[in-house]
Amino acid sequence: DAATASVYLRLDYAGILVLIFGGAVPMLHITFSCSPPLQTFYVGLASAVSCAAFVATFLPAFTTSPSLRIAVFGSTILSICALPVAHVLVQAGPSSPQVAFILRHLVMGMVINTPGIFFYASRLPERWHPGVFDVYGSSHQWWHVCLILAAVVGYWDLQEQYIARLAHGCPV
Repeated sequence: DAATASVYLRLDYAGILVLIFGGAVPMLHITFSCSPPLQTFYVGLASAVSCAAFVATFLPAFTTSPSLRIAVFGSTILSICALPVAHVLVQAGPSSPQVAFILRHLVMGMVINTPGIFFYASRLPERWHPGVFDVYGSSHQWWHVCLILAAVVGYWDLQEQYIARLAHGCPV
């Protein structure tokens, strides 16, 4: 029924926000590990913005307004990813290892997630074969596969960066 579908759709949106937040916090923790005040600020900002976005997913307008969804997800990604990248870029310079780490991490996520977004937005393959992909292989499921794959690859990248930070310490 429509009410149940609406609840599951909202939970799906909330789950995506949890994935974004869960991937961002370790990246912020490692990136700003040499500056605890900045680390606290950016993790706190990510927490506050993610909590607000999470609450927004349960507003009635969220499921009916594409512009609200774009605004919520866009502002979440900008505050959690773009702002810290800009900060490190200005603070450490474009050739710093921190900038390389953040950009590599974000680019890998984008490369893996872009096909999933394409499938989801184009409604392929079910648009070409209606009824065939109702249970398995739908565009939404391919999007989730890409999200999970990006999370796993991101985890491996974060492990590598954490080990490198332990081995080399903070620059003086």
